[in-house]
Amino acid sequence: MKIYTSLSALRAVSALAARGDIRYYLNGVLIEASAHTTRLVGTNGHVMGIYDNIDQENELDGRVSFILPESAFVLLKPAKNKLDQVVIENGTLTVVGGASVNFTAVDGKYPDYSRVIPEKVTGETAQFNPDYVADFKKAYKLLNAKTFHIHHNGHGGAVVDFGLANFLGVMMPLRSSVSLESYNPAAFKTSI
Repeated sequence: MKIYTSLSALRAVSALAARGDIRYYLNGVLIEASAHTTRLVGTNGHVMGIYDNIDQENELDGRVSFILPESAFVLLKPAKNKLDQVVIENGTLTVVGGASVNFTAVDGKYPDYSRVIPEKVTGETAQFNPDYVADFKKAYKLLNAKTFHIHHNGHGGAVVDFGLANFLGVMMPLRSSVSLESYNPAAFKTSI
């Protein structure tokens, strides 16, 4: 079994994964692979990123699915010649032309991420946790994307679009009962 993907894609999707969550199965990246596609999924339950390596020539006899712990790749760097490709083979993650790390897949069941992908977006505006927007900005930079759009969807998950055909992001809006009781514009309109 050999699965191919890129280190930058692993890092980008892991920017959206949980860290130290009691739901330990979210503290890593889901790898789903077939002979011609490698899919990476990261979520913390509020945001999610999916990255597909399409037309990938994996050496597999079927489909595989496992959770790669973040500790397997967080310290890996691209090779000196800037090669970004990684190979996952029998519990080892190797940067092509660079270092290798052994790992044990996370023993857990990843949630059905397809359930939170919106069928359509309404355009109704919403508010978002700025930390989650910053996580998407990290993913955006790692993927060397050129655009960054949040397609609002009211109380449903918003679609985050980097203008890449092989990336999909989803971000849940804030649901707050906080009112503007402390808002007093008159206090700020008078001079000091």
